[in-house]
Amino acid sequence: MKLAPLAVALAAVLPAGACAQTRPAAPTYHAVAPGAAEVRPRAVRESTDTLQMVMEKDGVVLPVAQLVIETSLARSAAGGAVVHRVEATRSRMVPSTVDSFQLAAATLAPVSQRTHEDRVVALDFDGAAIRGTIAEGEMAGPVEITLPIAVWYDNAMDLLLGALPLADGYTASLPTYDDVAAAVVWRDVRVAGTEKVPGDGEMVDAWRVETTRKGRASTYWIEKSSGRMMRWAQPLASGAQMRIVR
Repeated sequence: MKLAPLAVALAAVLPAGACAQTRPAAPTYHAVAPGAAEVRPRAVRESTDTLQMVMEKDGVVLPVAQLVIETSLARSAAGGAVVHRVEATRSRMVPSTVDSFQLAAATLAPVSQRTHEDRVVALDFDGAAIRGTIAEGEMAGPVEITLPIAVWYDNAMDLLLGALPLADGYTASLPTYDDVAAAVVWRDVRVAGTEKVPGDGEMVDAWRVETTRKGRASTYWIEKSSGRMMRWAQPLASGAQMRIVR
């Protein structure tokens, strides 16, 4: 989920330092990069899902935005089938965003990113090479960089987690690209157990996957049977918690 604009907007009402971040220099666990054999993408579930983004503190739940996720499969794309995902936030509290990206269906390696938020990002991925443009206001510049390792697209983390061999105690470090720092940032992943969470009309078993990236913790609940993300949560320094629920 592309939450940068939300963080910027909420910074005005949160204490100083609430969005402070640090970048880890190296993976904590074994590295899982694009092409790793343990990544086994599931069959693409073509759908449009509407989720709710809320902020909760001291038992008070404040609606923040509606998140609409459209997922489809382009089978005839050049170079092989690709997963196409469009995520749009709709809100009266914070700026609306649209993030569109494509992943290779066979590996979930990123193919392209088109993000419209406070900045406009248009990037194409080819292994460890990334090219495109980034514009902010009237300023725009090219991007042409070769990283030391191929990376994942962090906003597709729910799809990637669903393709990993999650089990009690499973750990991994996933290299992702930070388009602000133009650098590799590692997302550390740890399965903390199983929980029952609301699904489609019933409670379902889900892996509780705790992750850390740039010093910020977030938790994903991944349904065991389908690999779908059922909910997501991130604590804020104010004591509040940002959540995405179905």
